[in-house]
Amino acid sequence: MNKKKNHMGQEARMNALVKETIVVVIVGVVLLITSMVSNFLMSSTLRNQVQTTKALEEYRLASKEFTVDAQSYVVTGEEHFYEAYMQETDVDKTREKAVATLEDSNLTDEEWTRFQEIQVIDDSMIPAELAAFEAMKKGDAKAAEEYVFGDAYTDAVEQSDALIAELIEDISARLEAG
Repeated sequence: MNKKKNHMGQEARMNALVKETIVVVIVGVVLLITSMVSNFLMSSTLRNQVQTTKALEEYRLASKEFTVDAQSYVVTGEEHFYEAYMQETDVDKTREKAVATLEDSNLTDEEWTRFQEIQVIDDSMIPAELAAFEAMKKGDAKAAEEYVFGDAYTDAVEQSDALIAELIEDISARLEAG
């Protein structure tokens, strides 16, 4: 009888041990899945941050390219600067591509509004650049210089650059904070 009781005790302990092992395995699997999901979400957030920051940087660089090409053309009169400006405007369209990327990103309404304000500033410089090109074609370098080196144009360039740098910084901080 004692042997039978001892055997039953061992069987109960074995069953309890099997149940505990199953619970540990289930908890381990749940933790593993949770970890994988967390890593995926963090990776997705990081990917979105990189994509957004890259698009903003591409937009900023394209805007600067417009400025550099316009100013270089006015200073040197070399046609390739004018052609580069027109290539960007008519073919490459880097700014437009960056805007399309940003439209698909996770910008908040406030960030999108701030970006649109930057676009307004950048777009306001285009007439001055085109007027400078026309002045150069007419041989009026002095007028052309005023268009792209005057206070209004220079202020717009500085304001745009400062605002986009601030926006990039704020978006990065928001995305890093999660």
